Amino acid sequence: MVDLSQLNLDIIAKYPLNNALAHLQDSLKNAEEFYNQNLVFHDTQVYQTTILDLLSALMQQNAPWLLRSQKSGRDVASGLFSIISHIQRHEFNYKHFQELTRLIKQKSSDFDIWRSVLELTDVFDPLMTVHWAFPKGLMYKPPSPTALLDTSGSSWEYQPSPELQETFRTELYRHYDAYAKGFHDKLTLPLYFFLSGPGTGKSRNAKELHRLALQCFDGTHSIRPCENESKEQVQNLICSLTDPYVFHVSLENGMSLGKKEDAWTGIGLRMLLQLLPEYDGKQMTVDGLYDIFIPPRPEHVIECLKAAEPVNALKKKALILVIDGVHSLDDECRQDLFDIVVRLSNFVHGGFYVVCAISTIVEPVRDLLRESPRRKIYLPCEAITAPRTADGQPVLKKQNLQSTCS
Repeated sequence: MVDLSQLNLDIIAKYPLNNALAHLQDSLKNAEEFYNQNLVFHDTQVYQTTILDLLSALMQQNAPWLLRSQKSGRDVASGLFSIISHIQRHEFNYKHFQELTRLIKQKSSDFDIWRSVLELTDVFDPLMTVHWAFPKGLMYKPPSPTALLDTSGSSWEYQPSPELQETFRTELYRHYDAYAKGFHDKLTLPLYFFLSGPGTGKSRNAKELHRLALQCFDGTHSIRPCENESKEQVQNLICSLTDPYVFHVSLENGMSLGKKEDAWTGIGLRMLLQLLPEYDGKQMTVDGLYDIFIPPRPEHVIECLKAAEPVNALKKKALILVIDGVHSLDDECRQDLFDIVVRLSNFVHGGFYVVCAISTIVEPVRDLLRESPRRKIYLPCEAITAPRTADGQPVLKKQNLQSTCS
């Protein structure tokens, strides 16, 4: 049985049914008699019309427009409309509505009647919100090593350029310093971008970004400190970047957005995909998630994470979100890029959030980004040089050619 939230209880009390369903008593009684006498297959129109009249009468009340399903998050009126559409398009089954008609005939309380209606809307709406599906939240799960890069180059020794190290260290310190001091605005909480052509190491840099962030401060790389840098603040930043929450979202290579897929919830769904465990040894797919969940916004996924992780964990740790292939949001089929930049600009106010977007198309994307007042950090991206090692082994092994030929 559906539990009524306090909000739903208050709404039901505020908007009583009174005699709104009294005119249906006789027809509901007749429908029940037909069903009990097994005449259901002889004249379905009798009780189908009655149930449609009942649903229409319920929709004319104030309460269903305010009551919300805890499963789907939708208002009850939308659920009733879906049921009516289902009845008109599919085979009708009176059994689904038998409990509701019984309650109305017995003149049960408004709370029992609306509880039954909520159960009906949940039955006819197979989709659920992530909050309903995971009331205790979802534990963090790191991204797949191949989420952004699935080529032989992913095993090469990572070689961040000195320019990238210096730029990222400077901007990341300024970002954290402003965040820690409570200076949260469009000029202090930036968005980061890798804009460069194919084969220049964007995806590899993005894949390693969370590691590079820590290495810029822990002494791995010898980088000049920022002006007026506080040692205490650097230590706090190192703590925040140690074991951060990292999300890798790709909008290409088999993870592209569908033509009718909303870009923002599409990003959220791909973040959710990362957190979900494997089922029967198989990872869920984006299409599979659309069959189960109402697509969540990224904020909803973070709320799920907060519910499962230790208290205040997201206030202590950095969250690093990397989105690859954002150029696909601004093509002949979509013009979503600017909207996503606006949404990401709001998203970064949730905590110490480092959001980095990657695009293969440079100037058109940069021109569009100029319209946003949000501070933007364009991280330098240099062409990849020949690696020295791959998986810890030398790529070019030294050999004595003379002894080989002899």
